[in-house]
Amino acid sequence: MLLNHNYLSLSTIKTKKNPYMTVYRFMLNTYTVFCILAVDFNVFPRRFAKTETYGHGVMDIGVGCYVCSNALLFSIPNTQNISKNVLKIFKQVLPLLVLGIGRTYFVAKADYHHYVFEYGVHWNFFMTLAFLKIINLFILPFVSTCCLSGIATILVIIYELALNFGLADWIMSDAPRDTLFSANREGILSLIGYEAIFLYSLSMKSRLSVFMNKNHLINNMFLLIVTASLSIALFLLTFAISFVFGVSRRLANAGYVYWVLSISSYLLFMSIMIENFINILLRKTGRMGEFNRISLIIDSINDNLLFFFLFANVVTGVINMCFYTLVMNTVSSLIILSLYMFVIYFTIYILQSYKNNIYV
Repeated sequence: MLLNHNYLSLSTIKTKKNPYMTVYRFMLNTYTVFCILAVDFNVFPRRFAKTETYGHGVMDIGVGCYVCSNALLFSIPNTQNISKNVLKIFKQVLPLLVLGIGRTYFVAKADYHHYVFEYGVHWNFFMTLAFLKIINLFILPFVSTCCLSGIATILVIIYELALNFGLADWIMSDAPRDTLFSANREGILSLIGYEAIFLYSLSMKSRLSVFMNKNHLINNMFLLIVTASLSIALFLLTFAISFVFGVSRRLANAGYVYWVLSISSYLLFMSIMIENFINILLRKTGRMGEFNRISLIIDSINDNLLFFFLFANVVTGVINMCFYTLVMNTVSSLIILSLYMFVIYFTIYILQSYKNNIYV
């Protein structure tokens, strides 16, 4: 049923986005929706869960890599038509703000468990993405792309100095949350670190876009070398910084910024590697048409990312309300997690098939 012979091979995948980015976003979103439920089970190792202060675990990657993903697909609007820019901002930001405010409201109403130390009392993941879009859609049209990495570095340095001169102690403290700013200090101040991640990623995109848009062996080899080298260099930088400042997702400090960038570079490297490996293997075996089942799944998720993520959150909430997940044994946990992923994938496939039938 998942095999659709109308889908073409690797070189002609039906997608509006860069093929490498579709694999990148597929891996990122699959990992994310699995982890948001798996963390509620004892079968999920605690060392992979989100950290409260300093350190880094698997679940600390999510929001940072989402910011990288958004940057790698971001198109800087021109300055000639301000009214169109404002309309574009409104269309892109409004759904995120509605989701962010809605999530805060329903979490409070349902008395759902909420970690204040993650983003604050009212802030959440959607609000971070919304405010980053507002900042970048208004400011980046007036900034040269050659300056992006320099601006990001300045932001990281100034923010890290502020953190070390007392700001980090206040954010991590039990200080009263009696104002909107103090109640959401983690979410608001971490925007600085996430903005640096966004600018670095956008700078990388502007430098590599020429090679990403051409499907030649030399370009692919160059991309593999660059992304692998970046990942290693950033990992070594993170390793050095962690001894001095530590790595904190809660603060989105320098260590976290460069750690996320190293992970993002690695994921991009793996996306290029996987896609080219499958391409070469299927071409050699004369079974190129079989790539369609992979491309259909990847396209289904990439074309319906918001629904995919929201539906996963809804199903996660339902499961947590129906089962006491923390006391379930290993077998029961794995069965539920497997069924959960099947339902998510099957639903997104049905949605994509329905949309394809409409447009055919």
